[in-house]
Amino acid sequence: MTPAQIKEENSKRRVLAKKFSKSGKGIRLIKDPNAPKRPQTAYLRFATESYTPGTPISESAKQAGQRWKSMSESQKRVWPYIACV
Repeated sequence: MTPAQIKEENSKRRVLAKKFSKSGKGIRLIKDPNAPKRPQTAYLRFATESYTPGTPISESAKQAGQRWKSMSESQKRVWPYIACV
């Protein structure tokens, strides 16, 4: 499906959901597989680069969070936003 067809189909699904359901939460919208992904935040890039294999993720995330909070703004700018591939 083209992006225009996906948009049209999703709008039809929203209209039907409004007519036949009270909340509209039960509808499934179509996602465009070719749509660009959101860029990764600086903190997420920092956390993934500072992860050491073999340590539990929860422990590594706590340590990364503490280090990120203690860093200055100039140090944080080393990890700019980069689009996901």
